[in-house]
Amino acid sequence: MNINLDEVVISGFQNIAEDQSIPIDPGLKAIIGKNEDDGYSNGSGKSSLAKAMIAGICGTEFLDVTNKEVKNRHLDISPKIVTKLTLNNVNKLIINRVIGGSLVCIVTGK
Repeated sequence: MNINLDEVVISGFQNIAEDQSIPIDPGLKAIIGKNEDDGYSNGSGKSSLAKAMIAGICGTEFLDVTNKEVKNRHLDISPKIVTKLTLNNVNKLIINRVIGGSLVCIVTGK
């Protein structure tokens, strides 16, 4: 089976604000970032993005963190991750996960 990660939409996960949509280019090799505050890469959200991709597909159990630890402390919302994938270049799979709450998976044709 061929699985392609197309997009991740993240809200309230660690240091990521509400409704951040991140398209994933085919053949992604690395995640790099630049902190707008100081110009360095620390604190730019690279690890949060990687953890959100894992949590969106597998849940937080694989991250060895609690649901409280992944919640953005500045927002009054539950962390939510929508992961969009393509299966075998035909079907679309959307995984809509609210951390500590609901999980909805939708499979559609092209």
